[in-house]
Amino acid sequence: MDVPAITVAELARGLETRALIALDPRDAEVFAGAHIPGSWSATPSVLVRRLRDSDDALFAALFSGRARRVCVVADTDEEAAAATALLAEVGLTDVATLRDGVRAWRRSGRPVNRAFGPHRETVTAGDSH
Repeated sequence: MDVPAITVAELARGLETRALIALDPRDAEVFAGAHIPGSWSATPSVLVRRLRDSDDALFAALFSGRARRVCVVADTDEEAAAATALLAEVGLTDVATLRDGVRAWRRSGRPVNRAFGPHRETVTAGDSH
């Protein structure tokens, strides 16, 4: 399955207008270290479960009846391909990727969220912590 790539600007616009959902299939600890604000965390094994649970918030967001594109934000093409294949299995085919994932987002100067335990912070590209 050939998945188109979108730019950081397209992803930011899609998140702002709620026209797309950002799905981050990286490990939960990596996600906590830095992720795109508004993105959903779901490793492939977790994604399988969430795509089958109609009470899950991600399931509701994906299948709410409002057509939305999904952007897979992964560090590698392999991670993106695994998540994309799972989405396709449940009929979600309007999928794109953000090449180089969170690294591309940060290089553009956009903020990331960090969450460790109960604490959450937003960090911009120029922050040192």
